[in-house]
Amino acid sequence: CGTFSMEERCESMNRTGNSRHQETELKIQKALLALLEQKTLKTITVIELCEAAQINKATFYRHYQDVYELAEKTERRIHAGMMKLLDAERKRSLTEPVG
Repeated sequence: CGTFSMEERCESMNRTGNSRHQETELKIQKALLALLEQKTLKTITVIELCEAAQINKATFYRHYQDVYELAEKTERRIHAGMMKLLDAERKRSLTEPVG
């Protein structure tokens, strides 16, 4: 397979499509949703999010600019998930026999 340079390995590890990156984003988004049960978005700090997600600030900022970008991306992820569920339900209802 050949040898990869340190730069190539780092580039591979930092790809937004890799599972570790996605797991971290999901962890941060879940922390946001948990904090939103207790506080308003305006009052949630990056430090609180990091503590709840058990990550450091550098990791947070590698994924998001601020709490508002996190909220926006979380909303989009939830919306996309709902649309996928609704589409699957629609397809199921079209293929089920009537009666």
